[in-house]
Amino acid sequence: MSTDVLDLLASSPVFGSLGHEELEVLATRFSPISAPGGSTLMTEGEAGDGLYLLTAGRLRAYVSIGEAPSPVGDIGPGELVGEMALLSDEPRSATVRALRDSDLLFMSRADFEDLVASHGAVLMAVTRLLVDRLRDAIRGVRREPAAKTVAVIPLDPAVDVGGLADALARDLDDRAIIIAESAGGSSLPTDLHVVEASHDLVIYLGNLEDEEWTRRCVRQADRVLLVADATADPGQRPIERILGEIEPSVAPAVDLALVHSRGGFPSGTSRWLEPRNVGRHFHVRADNQNDVSRVARFLTGKAVGVVFSGGGARGFAHFGVYRALQEAGVPVDAIAGTSFGSAIGVLLAMDLSYEAAIDSLRRTTVDSGSLIDFTFPAAALSKGTKISDRLRSELGDIAIEDLWLPFLCVSSDLTIGEERIHTSGAAWRAVRSSVAIPGIFPPMTSVDGHVLVDGGVIDNLPVDPMVRTMDVGSVIAIDVRARTDFSAENLADDGALSGWQVAFKRLNPFSESMSVPRMVDVLLRSTEVASADPEAEPDFVFRPPVQDFQVLEFKSWEAITDVGYRHAFERMEEWEGEGRRLPKG
Repeated sequence: MSTDVLDLLASSPVFGSLGHEELEVLATRFSPISAPGGSTLMTEGEAGDGLYLLTAGRLRAYVSIGEAPSPVGDIGPGELVGEMALLSDEPRSATVRALRDSDLLFMSRADFEDLVASHGAVLMAVTRLLVDRLRDAIRGVRREPAAKTVAVIPLDPAVDVGGLADALARDLDDRAIIIAESAGGSSLPTDLHVVEASHDLVIYLGNLEDEEWTRRCVRQADRVLLVADATADPGQRPIERILGEIEPSVAPAVDLALVHSRGGFPSGTSRWLEPRNVGRHFHVRADNQNDVSRVARFLTGKAVGVVFSGGGARGFAHFGVYRALQEAGVPVDAIAGTSFGSAIGVLLAMDLSYEAAIDSLRRTTVDSGSLIDFTFPAAALSKGTKISDRLRSELGDIAIEDLWLPFLCVSSDLTIGEERIHTSGAAWRAVRSSVAIPGIFPPMTSVDGHVLVDGGVIDNLPVDPMVRTMDVGSVIAIDVRARTDFSAENLADDGALSGWQVAFKRLNPFSESMSVPRMVDVLLRSTEVASADPEAEPDFVFRPPVQDFQVLEFKSWEAITDVGYRHAFERMEEWEGEGRRLPKG
């Protein structure tokens, strides 16, 4: 029995919980096999002859939708494939192909059935895997496995791609290795599976002047990171032809890193994205290790996404939680927000300091007076000029794709009844759409002519868009929606309510005031309760106790911020006591 096989099984998420004796028996039933890049491991509809455990490389599963196979997800090292056909005794449910040269362990149907009959723990381990996959399928959310190999390809001679690779490796300590073109020629190590197994990330360093070497790097990569000088021409480079040579169904995902060697804010990112099919893009300041660390976490599946809910003035508690996360050393790599949470998120995505961000929002909501400029209520109580002007004043012409941190916000598309996820275009317009509370602020119009209102109508805690769009490793959600601050006192059983009577009692000093929900509060509250809870489970959730504050009580911003700050440390201490630790940079 191979010690390597035993070690692989012990470190597998599927079989790692088994005892040593069971692992030894399991190891005797597995046989090592190899699958060249581009080869088909199994075909949808054929009989299942066994199951596979991927030890090195990357696979992709496809299902038939119409005439063409459609990819449903990637499979990374440590994951099991083919087990469903063995348990159900039905044909293969998907076609699986190797995206690059891959090593696997294979167990035949006969060995599997014999093993399950004598060792029930093995069946339990596989069943748990199936339950997890079913739960993800029902929720429609699946996190892709982290890349084990990345080809870093320079697009410009001026870019110090070697320095960037060194910085990435340093950030990962001894868990990363760089494989560059050797002086003796273009060759790759023969024991790549050993190299991969002993490192979190293998970086293949491309060369602008050697296309053949770069081609080999790309063929071994789970992801490709194109690195360009942000001040250079954004057009496609000749070396990018290599990406077009790969069959699209097995092509690696492509990211873009724009390196900024000068001061100032990024601009013109859309011109880089238009001619390229990239999944993610990063802005990296040449002298900023935090930017490099963020890229490293994204590449290794350890990026941290933070989600801010809507909630009006209660959203200032987001700042308190954010400050606590900073002091605890928790990185924030991507941000998503709804309604007031989007206004906070975009400021932090600009990489403003905590103090500068909170000052900006205070100027918008407190120092400049009410956001509501009352008008005849044809479409809304407010004309909308104040809030639009203030957002433009604070955000200027910044586009979402030019923000230092990946950012998205959501609005509700009333034209088609779906949420709209904003990941590009003018930041102020996206935030203005996300905060367009129905009945209070006029709706916004999208570039395709749809009517957009507050994101909280459909999704007041955008965890699902964060998971689907940002490809982060863990998600921290901050939920400031009130739970118990609405009372039915003084509301009649028959649903009748005279506004004149309420007004008279409030204005008459000799009469007891009637306490009923105000129209503004009803409209705001409706955006909080209308949306469903997220399907994807955040890894950590903060719920600051802000129910004692009104949704338009912006003057209490300091007290609300402090509630969020103190709550965050209380929750972190509780999690620490439970053995749960927030991700650290």
